[in-house]
Formats: sequence, C-alpha cells, structure tokens
Amino acid sequence: MKVEALPNRVDIDRFEDALDAVDYLVDHHNSDGEYEVENPWGPEGRLYRGLSAWVILDAYSLTGKKSYLNTAINLIEHFKRTELNSGGWAMSLGENGQEFQVSDEVREDTALYEDPPVTASLLRTVSLYESIVGDGKYDEIAKGTFEHLNEIWDPEKGSFWEDSDSMLLKLRSNPNSYHLYFLLALAEYRQFQTEDVDKLLPKLIGFVKNTFESYDETAYPLMNANHMTTLMQLSEKLLVDPVYINQEIKPRLDQLMSSSVFKIEGYPGAYGHHDGVRGIVTTEAHLRNSCGVALAMKTFDRVMNTKVYTSTERYQDISSFIDSMKAEKGYYEYLKIDKQKRLGHGSPGQFIPCWWIFGKI
Repeated sequence: MKVEALPNRVDIDRFEDALDAVDYLVDHHNSDGEYEVENPWGPEGRLYRGLSAWVILDAYSLTGKKSYLNTAINLIEHFKRTELNSGGWAMSLGENGQEFQVSDEVREDTALYEDPPVTASLLRTVSLYESIVGDGKYDEIAKGTFEHLNEIWDPEKGSFWEDSDSMLLKLRSNPNSYHLYFLLALAEYRQFQTEDVDKLLPKLIGFVKNTFESYDETAYPLMNANHMTTLMQLSEKLLVDPVYINQEIKPRLDQLMSSSVFKIEGYPGAYGHHDGVRGIVTTEAHLRNSCGVALAMKTFDRVMNTKVYTSTERYQDISSFIDSMKAEKGYYEYLKIDKQKRLGHGSPGQFIPCWWIFGKI
C-alpha cells in the first residue's frame, strides 16, 4: 500500500519504524510459532504471541507483505498445538528476563493451568484473520474458542472466571484489567456471530467500564490508557456512547498526563512502571507506558475530530521519548535511569509502539 493510501489512523512519518518492529517480531518467531530472542525485560508468555499476532495481521492488511501473513498463520498453528484439555490455553511464561523474574514454581504453574486472557487473545487473532483474509480457514477454532469462553462466563458479574489461586494472577497489578482483552476479542468476533456475542457484550462493557473507573493515579499506565483507547474504538462501532468519552475518559486522560506518580525527572515524556511484584517503579522509564498514553491522546483526537492532545507540547515530549527508544530494528523496552542504558531489546512488546503508530489496538 502506498503511503498516501494509508488510513488516517496511521502515523505516516513513523510508519517505517513500526514496520521495522513488525519485522523484528517476524524474524524472531520461528516456524513453530515460538519466540526466540535474547535479553527480554521479563519472562513473557503466550499472551504476547496473541497480541503480537494482532499487530502482524494489521501490518499485513496495510502492506500485503506475505511474510507477515505467514507468521500470523504460524502463531495460530502454535495455538492449535498447545490447546489444553479444558479448551483454553495456558500463559506458559518463558525464561527470566533482565529485570522481571519468576520462580520455577510459578513458571510451572503458568504452563499447567489455563489463563483465560490468552484464550481471548486467540479469539481476536482468528477473528482478525478472517476479517482480513476471509478464507474461513480458522472458523472452527473461533467457534470453539467462543464456546469455551461461554462456559467460563459469569452472567452475574459480567466477567469471565479466573482461578483466584493462580500464581499468575498474583503477578498482575490488577487482574480485572485483563478483561480488556475479552472485550476486544468479542467486539471483533461480533461480526461473525452477532446474536450470541450480544448476549455477553453489554455486561462485559459495563465490567470493563467499572474497572477503568476504579483506577486511581497508581494504576498501571499502559492498562489505564488502553482502556481509554479500547472504549473509544468501540464508540466507532456504536458500542459505547460518545458522551462517555467526554464525561469519563477525557478527565482521566488529563489526570494520567499530569500525574506525578510515574514521573521521572529529566525525562518529560517518560513514565515509570507498575507490576504486581515490585509495585511502582520509577528507576526505569518504560516504553510501553508512554506508548499507551500517546495512543489514547491520538485516539481521542481522531475519534472526536479535534487536535486537543496531538498539538500539545506534552504529546511531542511523549513522542520524542518513544522515538529515543528506537533501536536499529525495533525498540528497546525500558531505560535504566541510573545506568543511562536502554535495555530489553528482546521484548516481544515490540507490538506496543506499533499500536501507537498504526493508531489502534
């Protein structure tokens, strides 16, 4: 696709940077769908394969590049081979990274037991595949995955069941935040099974809104911002009232932009981090959090047809920090402040700056 023909959600000036990151993901996923790399930030698991597939498929839709499609297919085939007897998928955390590490006991636990957000990531992957390619190749996987999610649906809570004793849940700063992936999955699958999806969707949207509205200044910035972006994307599908954007999202976006909780002196566009093990960390500037905030700002302006955020100095500062984390190919995951060193080039989180540049999750 020629640059001038790209949809207006895409940052044309950084489009090639995003494709470099996608190429990095493609180069480091082997034909079995396994991610092979050195120097990751942490022991990333199977969820990141699903999220990577979203970006790789989007890149294919924008470029028509066959290697992107082939990699997405390899990832789906990987999921087919690793399905649990329950009908879902495990997170299956990998080797420890440079900063975030887990015990062998935790790693074994995440390989044995289902992690429903991973299942949701696959449902969205095969739904995106079908909407882009349209050959029906993975229709049965989509139907089976949706049926399994129905089995673990709690209609009273408007959420999906997760094992509260799971060691994996203890690694997440707010496990409810991961229902965002269920919402993205069902919103995408809805075009193929509207009536059945609509039995779940309104309550799920309510659950996700409640989770988002419960966030305070200490919430994980990426998840906070991604809730904003997702709800705004859903307004384009007429699933969220645009009034909600001005009344609920904008004030929280303003707060996230101005909060000092994750502020790092000397780096005006950078954000610290919040994970379930270490809590709030401001000795590292994390690319993912700046990308999340930048995408929320960009999405607000696009959906509301304004320049309220993207014309500001704050947006330029955040964009500049993201650009400063660019590697020769792809991006570094974080900046270690005391060492003034960029690290984590091996992170599969390369898809996160692509979300920002491509203009959608």
